[in-house]
Amino acid sequence: MLARSWGLQYSILLETSTGYHLGVASRVPIELEHAMRGPPFHHGYVLVRVGGVRLCVTHLSPFSAAHRLREAHALLALERAASPRRGFVLVGDLNSLSPLDAAEHAASGLLTTLSADAGLTRKFLVSTPAPVVGTAADASSEAATPAATPAGGGGMMAALFGGGGGDEVRGVPAPNTTPNPTFEIDYAPLEAFLDSGFVDAGYITSVSAASADAVSAQHDAEAVSGAEAAAAGGAQAAAAGGAGGRPGPGLHNHSVPTLVNTDVMHAAQMRLDYALLSPALARRCSVRSWLARDEQTERLSDHYPLLTELDCDDW
Repeated sequence: MLARSWGLQYSILLETSTGYHLGVASRVPIELEHAMRGPPFHHGYVLVRVGGVRLCVTHLSPFSAAHRLREAHALLALERAASPRRGFVLVGDLNSLSPLDAAEHAASGLLTTLSADAGLTRKFLVSTPAPVVGTAADASSEAATPAATPAGGGGMMAALFGGGGGDEVRGVPAPNTTPNPTFEIDYAPLEAFLDSGFVDAGYITSVSAASADAVSAQHDAEAVSGAEAAAAGGAQAAAAGGAGGRPGPGLHNHSVPTLVNTDVMHAAQMRLDYALLSPALARRCSVRSWLARDEQTERLSDHYPLLTELDCDDW
C-alpha cells in the first residue's frame, strides 16, 4: 500500500528473521529472480530483474568483516550466475568501509576512534601480525638450518602462517595469542567487489563533488580579502562540520550518523551505504549517485538515503 501511494505499482518485500526487512518498489514490472534469508547471510537479499538490469538489495552483517566477506563472495557468485550482458547493481547497507575512503579515514583519525571500543573493533577492524624481531645471529642460524614443518603438516604455507597445528613458527604467534595486538581497518568485503571490477557509484560522484567544492572554495577565497576572507573561512568551516550544513571535502560522503542516530556502531562519520555496478554495466551506462541530506532525511533514519541515477539508453 505504501509503495502504491508513491506511484510505485510493483513491489516485493522480504521479511527477515532479524526484523530488518528488504524490499524493492518500481513503476515498471519487476521479475523476482531469487530471495534468501538464511546462511551465509545475516539478514538476506532480494534479487530482481527490472528494466533489463539485475538489481540486488541487501543488508550485510553488522558483526564482523569476516562474516561480510563470506556474504560478499556469495553475492559475487550471484552476479556471475547470469550473462554479464545482464548488468548487475548491488545496493544497500553493506556495513563496511571502503579502501577508496582510506585517505579520509586516516585524516579523520577513524582507526583511533574504532579501536577504542570493543564492539567497533570487532565490527570494522582486523588484528595485524606481530612484527618478527630477530638478530643477525638468528638470520645466520636460519640460513644454516632448513625451516621445520610444524606439527600436523602444512608445508611452506603452514610454516609462514602458523597453520597445521603448530603453536608458534619462526617467531610468529598463533592467532589470538598476541598480548597487545595492533589493528587496522578491515576493507576486505568492499575489496572483494572492487577487485572483481565493480564500480562504486557513490565514490565516483563524491570525488567529483569534492573537486567542485575545492574549486568553488578557491574562487571564493580569491574574491574576498582581509576581514571578508576571515568571515568566509568561518562560514566554510561551519558548512564542513556544523549542524545542518553539508559537510565539505573529507567528510562530504558519510552516510552515518544522522541527527536521530541511536546506534553505538555509528560512533563516527562513515560511508556504509553503497551502489555498486558490475563492470559491464559501468562501461555502458552513465551514473550519478549522491547522499540526500536535508532537514527531513536527518530524521527519517539513522542512515542518509543514497540516490542513484543510471542512464542506460542502449542497454
